[in-house]
Formats: sequence, structure tokens, C-alpha cells
Amino acid sequence: ERATALRDCIEAKRYDAINLRPDRYSIHASNILESINRIADNYRGIPEPMVLITYSNATALKLNRAVRGLLWGDEQADLQKRDLLLVNRNNGRYGLFNGDLVWVLETDTVTQRHMIYMRGVPPVELIFRKAIVGYRSKDGNNQRIECVLLQNLLNSPERALTILEQRALLVYFHQRHEKIRPGTDAYDAAISCDPWFNPLQVKYGYALTCHKAQGAEWDT
Repeated sequence: ERATALRDCIEAKRYDAINLRPDRYSIHASNILESINRIADNYRGIPEPMVLITYSNATALKLNRAVRGLLWGDEQADLQKRDLLLVNRNNGRYGLFNGDLVWVLETDTVTQRHMIYMRGVPPVELIFRKAIVGYRSKDGNNQRIECVLLQNLLNSPERALTILEQRALLVYFHQRHEKIRPGTDAYDAAISCDPWFNPLQVKYGYALTCHKAQGAEWDT
């Protein structure tokens, strides 16, 4: 509403008509502690669409930890059933896209950790977990997907996987498919459907950067 009013005034060159003063129904001041508590209270029950929006991935990580500390009693708590996750990269295997939000419906109690050794660089640990996630499709239907999550970004301040982590995914694929030659149809088929090479890359979704929030809508 505010953005539309601003755009209309700019297009009409009626700068004296711009009024962005908040009213009690749309915008009000809130400190960080109040906001974090409100988000946590919301996600304890039947949640309405609500989000914290911030300017950096590092700050989003701190806010997500603070919310999860209130929800689960520990900011470093392991992934929980009912956790809200943000899809961090398009994934054709699961039909989910960068910026989508999904709920953890079921999850394995243990992670699968694989240390990948590569020549000339430090080893990289890949952290996987099998889970079932849910989301509401555009037609309003609830969807369930059995998937493999890559957890490397859950507690990372980085925007995306590092180059070494991306390389480690490929090396791990080659280790499991030693007999398939790159450039063949068999290789292309295997790499496109391999759940460990194409895991769902996720962050926690209680707090997002403004970049990730772009195009989405929340009530609060």
C-alpha cells in the first residue's frame, strides 16, 4: 500500500502528496526483543504469515537462533519437527524454488555426516538429513515431500554454499559413482536424479534478508 502510493506520486510528479506517516493499523515501532517474542509466540500455535526482515545473512542467523531459543529452549537446538525452513536454491528434483518456505513434518533423528577430502584444500564436511517437509501450493493444497536436506547453511552466516562445499558435493557424487564416465548419458541421468547431489539447501525461515523476502507476502 505504501509502496503503491509512493510510486503513484512519483509517476504523477505530485511530490507534495506523499504521506508515509504510519497509522496504528499498518506500521508501529517495535524493538528487537518484542519482535522476536512475537514471532516465537506466533509459531508456537497455529501460525499466521509473519516474518522478521533484516539486512544481512549474519543478522538473520542471529535472529533465527533467538527465535528458536524461545521455541525449543536452546538456540543451538537440532532441527525440530515444525521448524520453518527457507529454500535457499532452486531445486527441480523437488519442485521448490529459492525463497520458498516449508515446514518440517517429519525428520530423521540423526544426521548423515560425510567428510570429503580434496587435493590441496582443507576437508569439507557435508551434513545431510532425511526429512518430510510440507508447504501450501499455489492452488491452496497442502503438499508433502520426502527429501534429503543439506544442513550446511542452517547455522552459517553465508548467503550460499561456498565454492568448496559445492565442489565437495560433486566429489561425493563421483565417489559413489566411480564406474560412470562423465559426459555419458548414464552420468547425466545419475547426476540429475541423485538426492545427495541435489539435496534441498535450506536455512531457517523465521528471519530473512530483504533480498530473500522479495516478492513474498506476510500479514505481519
